[in-house]
Amino acid sequence: MKIHIPKDWLLGRDHLEEGLAIGAGSPRRFAQPEAVPSPVTEDVTLIEQRLSFGRFISLMRRKHGWTTQQLAENAEVDAGELLVIENDPRHEAELSTVHGLSKLLKVPAKRLIKMAGLATERSEKLAQASLRFAASAESVAPLSGDEEEALQTYLKVVLDETDKK
Repeated sequence: MKIHIPKDWLLGRDHLEEGLAIGAGSPRRFAQPEAVPSPVTEDVTLIEQRLSFGRFISLMRRKHGWTTQQLAENAEVDAGELLVIENDPRHEAELSTVHGLSKLLKVPAKRLIKMAGLATERSEKLAQASLRFAASAESVAPLSGDEEEALQTYLKVVLDETDKK
């Protein structure tokens, strides 16, 4: 199946990219074959950026008192992807998800795209700030009652499943 999108139509929407290069997907996807990246060869700076992006999203969500599902609904994005963004620094966020989060959290899309590691232009200043943020943003607060209950409920299921095998 071949899809034809007129160039004029695309150029008429370039303002939505806020100064970033227009493309279909991430350039990194086309430059490398589809393979599971090795921890040895993966770009450490990119992992640090994505880690800080995930922590940023998590803290903003908690600041507003939202569950992951509520954030997903408010930003009109997939809750499953938000879970992965918050917990897997190797995950490359979808551009549409970053745009949805940008609108909801009132952070310029261009900045959030760089924070998520989706822009090829990276600054050393942003990389250092991302690392400091990720290292200091980890929660050390005691579990809330709801978190403790969720943990115990989950642990019970995990232990019950383990015993059955």
